[in-house]
Amino acid sequence: MSKEILPDHFHAEMIDSLPKKRSINLYGHPTSLTMEPYFWKQLNQIAIEKETSVQKIIEAIDQLQPRNLSAALRVYVLLEKSKS
Repeated sequence: MSKEILPDHFHAEMIDSLPKKRSINLYGHPTSLTMEPYFWKQLNQIAIEKETSVQKIIEAIDQLQPRNLSAALRVYVLLEKSKS
């Protein structure tokens, strides 16, 4: 039954699913964000497609002052990927 529900690549994505911390600089202040590798990979792909940088995407979302920036980035990735 699970084969009918789960995509073929799900298991491969779950093998390395522990969240990864990345250090970034927001407005001259060092900070870190933690997300699963899948979301980092998708965020990089979105940046390429939009011909921008991950940094600029993060800054644009941060300007909206979300309570949890990592969660906001995950939602952004899901919304962007649902377009295609």
